[in-house]
Amino acid sequence: MANRYVKSLVRRLTRQSDSKKSLFELAAVLRADELIRQKDEDGALNLLNEASKVVPKSALLAYNMGVALATKGKYDEAIKSYREAILRSSKFSEAHNNLGAAIAALAAQGKKPYRDAINAYNKAVGLNPNFAEAYNNLGAALGASGELAKAIDAYTKALELNSRFPEAYYNRGVAYAKNGDYERAIADYRSALDIRSEYFSALYNQGIALFKTDQTDLAIESYKKAWKIEKAPAVGRNLAIAYQKKGEFEDALRILKESLQCNSDDDPKAHLILGEVYQDRGDALAKSGKDSAAIESYKAALRETRSGKGVVETTAREVEILTVLTNAFLRIGDNDRAIKALQEAVTLDPRNQETRENLDSLLKGK
Repeated sequence: MANRYVKSLVRRLTRQSDSKKSLFELAAVLRADELIRQKDEDGALNLLNEASKVVPKSALLAYNMGVALATKGKYDEAIKSYREAILRSSKFSEAHNNLGAAIAALAAQGKKPYRDAINAYNKAVGLNPNFAEAYNNLGAALGASGELAKAIDAYTKALELNSRFPEAYYNRGVAYAKNGDYERAIADYRSALDIRSEYFSALYNQGIALFKTDQTDLAIESYKKAWKIEKAPAVGRNLAIAYQKKGEFEDALRILKESLQCNSDDDPKAHLILGEVYQDRGDALAKSGKDSAAIESYKAALRETRSGKGVVETTAREVEILTVLTNAFLRIGDNDRAIKALQEAVTLDPRNQETRENLDSLLKGK
């Protein structure tokens, strides 16, 4: 957050005074900013603390201490520093904005109300009506508190001030999507991507919006681009579901297996989707008269579904798979394995009357 304002702060300082203290203050801020960019926040804090002994009432030094603390994730301490900066310079719009950001970070953890962040951002834009980033941040806080219409207005204001602001387009797209307005969401995601072509979150969320509006081919393309940037489990799952919808089962299986390899096999949801894809593939094979291949696909579906246990209750899914597996065994005349599959289904769900009746019928006909 510090380097974002360095140039404007330099201009402000050099206009204020030519005194040695102001030049010292400026040098300390620039060096602290450099240290923060080098991820040496402790070094920056030490420097700023020493500088504060020379310029004890500096709003700028207090502000930059807040930046370093926030970068370290010490948001409570950062809030104190930002408030001290505001106490020393009440019209310090950047300090109000960063105060809002620190409060919002704690609000996301359930430790602060978003309303406090909203108030800080409103103060920032009140002091500086041309502060596009503060409007974007205000939109995020409003959206997080459920005030989507106001959030959209804030993002729109940010974009009026800066039409080349990909985060504001993306954030407004998310707000539109939450409102169910997927067409506007897609338009905003595309605007964000026009500015930053490899914007991962915009590609992923664009894929979701396209899928929800039945633009499956375009959704696949968007997910594929996101997948090239980051092998995130959620992207892999959604890409596989899109392939599954098109009946492109091999592509769906390939992506899910790749995702599990990339993420150390620690994604039970991917196993559940694998189970669904294997079952759908089995159904397609069965319709084509390829019952032996269908059986292998159903067995894989059962295995993957069981590997995903814990995320949801899988008993009903297991019974469903065992039932279609039974039918496949019957079609190839393997009654013994059909009976065994149904017995397993009854063991899983002994109250399922239909399954029990089917098993009794098979046993009587044996």
